[in-house]
Amino acid sequence: DDSAIAAAAVQAEAEFDDFCRRNCPGVRKLRAKLKWRNYAFEKALPHGTGYLPFLKVTCDSAGQMPPLSLSGKSFSHAFGLNTPLLEKLMLSRRIAGPSWVRLQPNSWREDPARLSFCAVELRITPASVFVAKKDEDRKRLGEMGMPTTSPPLRVLSVFMQTFQKSAQEPHEPVAITCTLHPSVSPEAADSDRDLKLGMDTWAALRRFDSRPLPRDSERALQQNRVEQHGSEV
Repeated sequence: DDSAIAAAAVQAEAEFDDFCRRNCPGVRKLRAKLKWRNYAFEKALPHGTGYLPFLKVTCDSAGQMPPLSLSGKSFSHAFGLNTPLLEKLMLSRRIAGPSWVRLQPNSWREDPARLSFCAVELRITPASVFVAKKDEDRKRLGEMGMPTTSPPLRVLSVFMQTFQKSAQEPHEPVAITCTLHPSVSPEAADSDRDLKLGMDTWAALRRFDSRPLPRDSERALQQNRVEQHGSEV
């Protein structure tokens, strides 16, 4: 019965609002809407699996988040409470891998509060991101001059070996290796030769306290382009 389901959604929203008001007043609800979703996960629900009604509640990410074990009389489970915004953006816009995305004109802004170390940082909303989903979309974007192939990847692989003096002390870096692949095509099966083209490696090793390294180790490290340091700083 659609009317009964709609009434249950209203009741669940009211209970959610009351719970947040009493237990987590920092939660800022933006909107709530009844949605139908296919459910086929391992966690059992009272209504079973299949095409089920859900109450989608959108909250401000800058505010407090409800507890992960949130439940009530009118709803039994809460999903996606710990889902990062980046994951939500990639799922909602179907960004399945390296691809070009188009930002709607004048939909971004600069913010003095930096969140990363990037040279340029712009703030956007999920609604400002457009990703081609159909052939018609790709054709229209192609007419606008957007690239038709996926952008190349710059892949950095990092391996670090640590040492722990005792169970009560933290892990200390001992050796680290970084390998940079400057251009990896996500659409082609590159050979080993293509992957090694332009590849660069940096490695460093540190001593344990004041213990000396083995004899002739400096020459061997130089031959293999491994830097030597007295500490991890």
